[in-house]
Amino acid sequence: MLAAAVSGHVFASPSAKAVLAAIRAVAGKAGCLLIVYNYTGDKLQFGLAVEKAKSEGHQVEMVLVADDCSLPGQGVAGRRGIAGALLVTKIAGAAAAEGLSLKEVAAVANDTAKQCRSVGVATRICTLPGAAPSDRLGEDEMEVGMGLHAEPGASRQKMQSANDIVKLCIDCIQQDGAADLPAGCQAAMVVNNLGSTPVMEMYIAARAALRYAQDKHKVKVVRLYVGTFFTSLDMQGASISLLPVDSGRLARLDSPTQAPFWPKDKSIVVPDKPKLALPLPPNPQTQTSRPETLSEQGQLLEKALLNAAAAILHHAQELDDWDQRVGDGDCGTTLAQGAKAIRADCCKRYPLNDAAATMNAVAETVGHSMGGSSGALYQIFFVALAAALKETQTVDAWEQGAQAGLVAIQHYGGAKPGDRTMLDALAPAIESFCAKSRSGWHLTHAQSTVSNSTRRAVC
Repeated sequence: MLAAAVSGHVFASPSAKAVLAAIRAVAGKAGCLLIVYNYTGDKLQFGLAVEKAKSEGHQVEMVLVADDCSLPGQGVAGRRGIAGALLVTKIAGAAAAEGLSLKEVAAVANDTAKQCRSVGVATRICTLPGAAPSDRLGEDEMEVGMGLHAEPGASRQKMQSANDIVKLCIDCIQQDGAADLPAGCQAAMVVNNLGSTPVMEMYIAARAALRYAQDKHKVKVVRLYVGTFFTSLDMQGASISLLPVDSGRLARLDSPTQAPFWPKDKSIVVPDKPKLALPLPPNPQTQTSRPETLSEQGQLLEKALLNAAAAILHHAQELDDWDQRVGDGDCGTTLAQGAKAIRADCCKRYPLNDAAATMNAVAETVGHSMGGSSGALYQIFFVALAAALKETQTVDAWEQGAQAGLVAIQHYGGAKPGDRTMLDALAPAIESFCAKSRSGWHLTHAQSTVSNSTRRAVC
């Protein structure tokens, strides 16, 4: 793409001496093309270097990139050059590699620069090395058209969603370049990270930009480049560039290059494909319903489940408080989600007269309502418990099932009692449960026995 790049100090143009040294190093008989961002200092220093190089006998041409269309009017200095220079540089470099003359390459670059338009939005201003962070933008503010050196932009606005920010940028580009970007035209799009925007947010913006340009303005985006190409230190935000393309420009964009940050694939945009529905096969364990009449065991099981759910909900905040001291502070909240779901499903679909089927249903409930590692571990526990209750539903079977569930959690989770995990509460609860069962324990005592032993373990 480039034979040389010349940089100055932070946010300052390089000296004409440095530019001239680069020209001398890379300019052969074919000459040298300079692609310059349209900033006053850069124009002056590069322009001076061009004149000195010509006086030395070098063939030199200079093309200005001024793609920022966020500011109304051009003023004396003209528009600033921003991320659109990426496309200008790639196309010009490919044209040079094809063997075109210096004049022809300069014409290709100039035509590309004239038709490329960009708009950027910053949500946090960059921080100069050694300087304190700027407070110019509030936490709920963004600036449209902020310069790469943190120059004031076109407007400061309240923070908006990614979809709305993208609409603002593309509408501005389209309004400025309607003649170059008519409905039905093909275009290349660059979604550029200004410095420290997370990758996930970049692709959220890219998806929104692609859809809006195509659906609203009927511009067919055939190449989409998303990445960190043109940055301003740690500025947070993104810019969007659009360039109309024909077969010639596409071929040059797609031509191979050794530039390390140019996307290695061709970034071809393929049409959205319809989503393929993949219905899950029916699971007999989850196709359950509440019996019209509950047996004595069904009534006891319902009471135990509802009481346990109520106890969890009552102590949810207390559990969160404890978890904040040793973890991420959401233990009670997560358990409460499962408790609410169990309470709802218990009244609608649990086959309470069948303990094994009910435990399988409880496993499904906690799995989809709690999520994360805790949801999976509790689901493993209830599945193991259900397996022990298939043949018989005696107190001994409940004891064996609880112990099997505990073993399964340790096997798949990798923890053991004493590791400061849920096992430190669950293991003593099951131990107390089993001890009571050996001394004539009855299902109706479940709540007080398990709750008291668990509280002692936690405390």
